[in-house]
Amino acid sequence: MSCICCLTVTKTVCAEQCDGRCFGPYISDCCHRECAGGCYGPKDTDCFACTNFNDSGACVTQCPQPFFYNSITFQLEHNVRTKYTYGAFCVKKCPHNFVVDHSSCVRACPSNKMEVEENGTKICIPCTDICPKACDGIGTASLQTAQTVDSSNIDKFVNCTKINGNLVFLITGIKGDSYHNIEALDPEKLNIFRTVREITGESHERRHYRALLRSILFMSTPCSSPPAPGNTPVTRKELRIRAPRCRHAEGFVIKTISSHINDSAELGPGASQHPPAALHRCKVQVVGEFNLVSFCICACLGFLNIQSWPDNMTDLSVFSNLATIGGRTLYSGISLLVLKQQGISSLQLQSLREISAGNVHVADNSQLCYYNTINWTRLFRTAHQKALIRNNQSPEQCSKKRMVCDPLCSGAGCWGPGPDQCLSCKYFSRGRTCVDGCNLYEGEIREYANESVCVECDGQCELADDDSLTCHGPVSLLRLRWCIGPRLQDCIGLMDRTPLIAAGVIGVLFMVVILVLSVAVSVRRKNIKKKRALRRFLETEVSSGAPASDALRAIFMLMKISFSTL
Repeated sequence: MSCICCLTVTKTVCAEQCDGRCFGPYISDCCHRECAGGCYGPKDTDCFACTNFNDSGACVTQCPQPFFYNSITFQLEHNVRTKYTYGAFCVKKCPHNFVVDHSSCVRACPSNKMEVEENGTKICIPCTDICPKACDGIGTASLQTAQTVDSSNIDKFVNCTKINGNLVFLITGIKGDSYHNIEALDPEKLNIFRTVREITGESHERRHYRALLRSILFMSTPCSSPPAPGNTPVTRKELRIRAPRCRHAEGFVIKTISSHINDSAELGPGASQHPPAALHRCKVQVVGEFNLVSFCICACLGFLNIQSWPDNMTDLSVFSNLATIGGRTLYSGISLLVLKQQGISSLQLQSLREISAGNVHVADNSQLCYYNTINWTRLFRTAHQKALIRNNQSPEQCSKKRMVCDPLCSGAGCWGPGPDQCLSCKYFSRGRTCVDGCNLYEGEIREYANESVCVECDGQCELADDDSLTCHGPVSLLRLRWCIGPRLQDCIGLMDRTPLIAAGVIGVLFMVVILVLSVAVSVRRKNIKKKRALRRFLETEVSSGAPASDALRAIFMLMKISFSTL
């Protein structure tokens, strides 16, 4: 019974003009081409189902797009009736747990886009460079049991731009660890870290301790440790017995806690002189003559620790995009450590702009140069931060080997050889590279100087053919081929003349056609007037009966015939 009903409503044997199904035998009974599975009428709203998308009951090829092309202004304009693709439907707004990618509702942005919030709507926008990606560092979350970057975990850092934790390079990771069956690290794999822009710290562990003591000593290390009683610093061996998960215990801070947290501190070897930011006093309670103190230590990691490096790599250029070292909690008070690397001759950390907390320790690197030129204080955020630089190659030896900063570098120093390793430029900079001047008057790509930075003019700006500038800075100039900035909309007068030229050509052709028609009509009218005057003359001569009237009559008949064709 259902099959007979189905055959009655929709048919597949239709008129030749139908694209698919129909609801009757005639041409006017064809289903709309967007219908799927039949219809009960010819319109796109009469479909049983849609081939593509359903827009408020109408089957359409695509949902209304965010922009439409205006053929009059030759511009893309915002479509106020825009809708987004959500499954097989067109919706005015994506569900709150979805993200808008152009004109579609998606669960997540594709790999070349990142998610941002704009006017209360989460949208996907193209990444200008590498899309942001946060990854766990050594000793954090998924890598909590790892002690160093090695061949077993380095792939976890692919495309990471931010490290929530720390990066540690020990000999067991670089050379391999036979005890744990970990192979030596392929030096080429270290290029994975070229995408890293920030090493910071993120709270990953919080422990609470209670102690019943007249005075309590506690230790702040890069990982959480229980309080250590006594008045002397705890040795590394003792620390490992009490807190076997702490792997970095060369230095620590010991503080005295009684009924309140004392600001004075005794320092263990190599410890930071600043109170640990992760300590939180939770509760103080008096029990007889004792103080019952409950406190918690939250461990945060965020430092770069290099104690081993491949022999064939003479620099740290794999971190050339690293801009910030957070140092929220430190390795023995240190946020950047480069120690006893005999093959490194330059650091090449040219993107590093900030070391937020902690000290710098660069020591016992016998081939290292350029370190003495760096003004480390420009990288520090606080006056308490220090740079401990010792036992590296002497500046005199570096000068003899011509391992000095490029002449285009300023007095702030450099990270290595070449104009792209300067901390700042003496004259101008183009991207990361220092130059002695911008391409103001010559070159295929012209520039303008925005203070000490060379910025390209937009390609739509016309190149100047004399000693004039092609584009300029924020000061508006009168010449039409100049611009006031690097963007297309900053060009003055000559942004994109193609639509104007096309409109001008069409206008000229239209005027030419009108002129030709006007001339043709004028000539035709003059000819008609002449013929009519001659006709009246002949009629007068023939009717008067003058001599040679037969010949005139014949001419008159011919003229009459020609006038009848007008």
